[in-house]
Amino acid sequence: MKPALFPLSKFCCKAHPVGMGGLTLIETLITIVLLAVSLLGLAALQGQGMSATTDAYARTQASMLAFDLTEKMRAYDPTSIGDYGGTSAGSCDQLVNLDAANDLKCWEEGINAALGPGSSGSVTLAVSGTTGLTTATISISWMERQLRQDEAQSYADDVTRTASWVTEL
Repeated sequence: MKPALFPLSKFCCKAHPVGMGGLTLIETLITIVLLAVSLLGLAALQGQGMSATTDAYARTQASMLAFDLTEKMRAYDPTSIGDYGGTSAGSCDQLVNLDAANDLKCWEEGINAALGPGSSGSVTLAVSGTTGLTTATISISWMERQLRQDEAQSYADDVTRTASWVTEL
């Protein structure tokens, strides 16, 4: 009779040495605990990533709105650029009223639409005495909800974020 190529006695049915009977169970439990801790770490990392993405989105929207107003100011009559330092009035009408007050009102409505209620924007103008150039400082503020966790409970805080851009016109 030929010997078997893979004798089963090598792979199964061996008795464990004394004291080694539960070793596989302990190894399995340790593996499950490590896997659970790793998955919790991944969940926390996902939450941080989503928070960073939301913050980046808000900053991008604010930057685009500031750039839009800057370009409108540059296209406006240079002798009347000071009108952008005033306040907005009335309602936004992009087709009829082409003046600074209407531009500011449309800009403020765009801020609220893009960054949510409670957001605001302001424009500060300063004329340089030596060069005669107008420096515009555009500031946009918005509310951001941050999730926090202490030992007892999870809760949310509203944090005000502000970004400012300075440009010469």
